[in-house]
Amino acid sequence: MLVNYIIEFTDTIIYSITTSINQCRRLNVVRSSADTLVAIREAAKSRPTRFAIVVLALIVGFALGFSIYFQLVNEQSIKATLFEEQRIRQSQSMEARARQISSELESILGRLQGIANSNYIQEGELSGDRISTLLAENYNPVKESVRSIFILDSNDVETATTVLLDDQNYIGLLHFGKDYVAETKVKLAPVLSRSYSGVNGTSYVILSYPVIQRESGEYLGLVAAVIPLQQILSGLGGPYTTQESEHVLVTDKSGTFILADDNDLIGKHFENKEILQRLDNPDDFQNLFTQALAGQSRSIVVDGLYQNERLLVAYPANLRQQTVFVIASSTPTEGIYSKIEGIVFTQRIQTLALVGAVVASIAVILYFLARWSETLQREVKKRTKELETANKQLEAHDRMQSEFINIAAHELRTPVQPLLGIADLLHLSFEQDPHNGEIAISKADLDLIRRNAKRLERLSSDLLEVSKIESNSFKLHKEWVDLDKKIKEAIIDAKSSLRDEKKQKIQILNAQAGAPIGNSNRPLLVYCDKVRIFQVLSNLIANAIKFTEEGQITIRSEERDDGYAVINVIDSGKGIVEEMMPRLFKKFATKSDSGTGLGLYLSKKIIESHGGTIWAENNAGGKGATFSFALPIAGGGGKGGGEEEKQDY
Repeated sequence: MLVNYIIEFTDTIIYSITTSINQCRRLNVVRSSADTLVAIREAAKSRPTRFAIVVLALIVGFALGFSIYFQLVNEQSIKATLFEEQRIRQSQSMEARARQISSELESILGRLQGIANSNYIQEGELSGDRISTLLAENYNPVKESVRSIFILDSNDVETATTVLLDDQNYIGLLHFGKDYVAETKVKLAPVLSRSYSGVNGTSYVILSYPVIQRESGEYLGLVAAVIPLQQILSGLGGPYTTQESEHVLVTDKSGTFILADDNDLIGKHFENKEILQRLDNPDDFQNLFTQALAGQSRSIVVDGLYQNERLLVAYPANLRQQTVFVIASSTPTEGIYSKIEGIVFTQRIQTLALVGAVVASIAVILYFLARWSETLQREVKKRTKELETANKQLEAHDRMQSEFINIAAHELRTPVQPLLGIADLLHLSFEQDPHNGEIAISKADLDLIRRNAKRLERLSSDLLEVSKIESNSFKLHKEWVDLDKKIKEAIIDAKSSLRDEKKQKIQILNAQAGAPIGNSNRPLLVYCDKVRIFQVLSNLIANAIKFTEEGQITIRSEERDDGYAVINVIDSGKGIVEEMMPRLFKKFATKSDSGTGLGLYLSKKIIESHGGTIWAENNAGGKGATFSFALPIAGGGGKGGGEEEKQDY
């Protein structure tokens, strides 16, 4: 331990002396290094004892001075690093909170939009039992967050509400002059009002959606939800709090504080003179909230808002690209800096010990210095490389997570929407004419339901397969399989699933139909899991169909001399984009508007688990691409067709 301290301190001394001589040379204090060496040599000859003392004193002086200097620099660097880490943590926390609020508002807005676009409302029916029922049906799923839902006609008169349906005190109430009413009329778009205070002291905001007649474009009125702030902001300060000393501030879209630990701030605008007079940097405080209301996240250090200096981070909560709230978090900077006090104290003690040790051990240090420096550089490079690798992995993980959420949401929403649409139409048809409890459904609608249900089933199956692969619970049930039969089955299945419009444009051909494989009459046997291999064939053919607008898709099999069976799926589509080639078989790799990118990933894992390989390339003619995979085939004699083997991967 002592030797390491000595080595570290000596390195600091040599660096400091070299730096000082260079600085002195630039300032013309020392004539040149040669003159300096001559002067030192002459002084050593004439007064050796005194010279040694002076040199030793200079070494100690330089050591103390520069050690203190670099200690301070190191402390500042540590403080800056910890400060930036805390800023990032707070920014991420604020972003999570803002997304939570935006998601909840979006859910409520979806209910309002559904009411506004309902057939009853579109026909001008803004009141009555059917409208009351419609409001109740949409209110119940969100009643934990919404106090009530009501409708205004084009004259701003309330015609229906979920509050006290038997009490008509609200019906006929005029809402003229309310900010959200006027703004909704002008913008013909969703509007979130400023905050209001109710008669019982409860603060709330109103989210409105315009009722516009689809055919004429006429403004018929609006649908609105009364949202208590206590409900919509209930998550703040709870599970997202980064530390106990954190204070949370929230403003509405006008910049008025609606949530704060200091009650004096609530109800005041962030530009209030009383607030700004408390601060040492009021301009930065104003700019922070001004830019946050404009949709930009910002952070500052502010003193005077509370009893101590604090790091303040603000983040906007948006609804349909419009800022509706600003959420800010503040933590004391002293809490950030206090983390390094123990480290700093230990380093200072070590510095004093090193000064004494270097005076007694200077000769030993010189011997170890060169070797230690090289070791340190290697270690620093090693650690730096490890950190860079870890950082890239984290970035890749974040990208994959974001891609997964976007893709999964899109893939789930696409089949669900037509299913819900047909269900709504059938339900409406049943209400208008019950038909003795029976409803006729067309074959086209039935096909649509079946196709989208299969799409949901396929998505859930793919996600389950990925989960099994990554948890090492993926199982194979191997047996001897005639690969040509599997190809024919996959082609038949693919043809049956083609839409009518594509059946006219695409031909799926088996290159070996009616002909022996590889000039041999024996079957092309492969020891494999027939279900999984069928899954791979189906994935590759489906992929070819998706990217082929018109033309042929050919499936060709062959037996190679190296003992492998090779299957080629050749399409005549637009080919593979060059940038997709390196990550074609990776999870969630896709450039199309549809699809999760899981099919090729699963195909690769299945083929590799059989000891085979899979690859893809663009066709030589410049049109289309070829996806191929190779599997080991049966040797002479082999196992019988009835024997089965189970394996885990």
